[in-house]
Amino acid sequence: MVARAENLLGDIEHSVGNADAAREHFARGIEGFRALALPWGLGNSLTGMAAVVFAAGDSAQAERLLDEATSVLRQAAPWFLSWTLYL
Repeated sequence: MVARAENLLGDIEHSVGNADAAREHFARGIEGFRALALPWGLGNSLTGMAAVVFAAGDSAQAERLLDEATSVLRQAAPWFLSWTLYL
């Protein structure tokens, strides 16, 4: 639940323009979901982080994060890829 909450807080902070706070929450979400070995959560947090860094203008880092998210989400289920592929 903590990892999921961090991911949701990252989405909220990003939506209100707090990029630094969003990065911190997504980073904790990534760490938590890696520890739990939950691909859907990890992929979701990686995608959220990619959205934040892309909005900041770092398209190369965003692409690396999206590549990792795609790889991870393919393990979970195809429908989890929709936001990642869109981004």
